[in-house]
Amino acid sequence: MLYCRGLKFKRAEAQARAWIDTTGIRAEHILVQQSTAGLLRPAYVVIRDESLKAIVLCIRGTQSMKDLFTSLTGATKPHHVLTEQGLILGYSHLGMLAGARWLLRQVAPQLKAALAAAGPDYCLRIVGHSMGGGTAVMLTMMLRDLGPEFAEARCVAIACPACMTLQLAQGCTSFVTTIINGTDIVPTFSS
Repeated sequence: MLYCRGLKFKRAEAQARAWIDTTGIRAEHILVQQSTAGLLRPAYVVIRDESLKAIVLCIRGTQSMKDLFTSLTGATKPHHVLTEQGLILGYSHLGMLAGARWLLRQVAPQLKAALAAAGPDYCLRIVGHSMGGGTAVMLTMMLRDLGPEFAEARCVAIACPACMTLQLAQGCTSFVTTIINGTDIVPTFSS
């Protein structure tokens, strides 16, 4: 048991070191980190980025077998987005929606506290790649519904799969930016 704990710690420590080396952020700016994914529970990190004046939640894409099962849980489930024009109803990818709901419970209080501690000049940015991109979009929708502290949350989804109905996707164009490589199959693959 202790070996497993140590292995997990070393993995998280290595992940933190990679974030520091890649982005140049300081270790104390890694606010929350879950480097191991679970079933319907994506890996993520919350960072305070002083250069952007942002609290950034990064959601990892498919990397493990558990991530793969989340990605392949492709049934649809009713979902909504609340916009200035009103409520838009539609359907979303079940695995990513479940991951977004899990993340909401995990990080919403921490994001709220981080934004309050950072001050009014800081904004919330949610970033995800592939499966993490779809999860990030749905999580951003949910956070914006929670209250004024998240009302200006923005999302960048890189290689985001087709994970919701057209009406829902159109409903979040004012706060979601998607980046797609023209030859990437993931964003254009759909059932």
